[in-house]
Amino acid sequence: MAGTWRLPRPGGAFAAGQQVTVSIRPEQLLLESALDDGCLRARATVTDVIFLGPVTHLGLHLGGDVRLVATVPADGGTALRAGDVVEVGWRRDAGLVLAGA
Repeated sequence: MAGTWRLPRPGGAFAAGQQVTVSIRPEQLLLESALDDGCLRARATVTDVIFLGPVTHLGLHLGGDVRLVATVPADGGTALRAGDVVEVGWRRDAGLVLAGA
């Protein structure tokens, strides 16, 4: 994993320190200035930039085997290039926490 975060435990379903998988929809990922104090954050390297009209898909590598795809408004990702390092994150309630790593 690329880091350790405190995640909400819906209904106390998981033990403290338990390894989990977090599923986040691509449009829920936020970049740089869109992040606020309530967001979980990580540094990521841009691997792909795919312009698709009103949105841009960004391939992001957080380290190890952790890769994400972010869908951002076209004006929010078109200046990025493969190799750029960005801060990426999501609001604590945006991810679905699943048992297991």
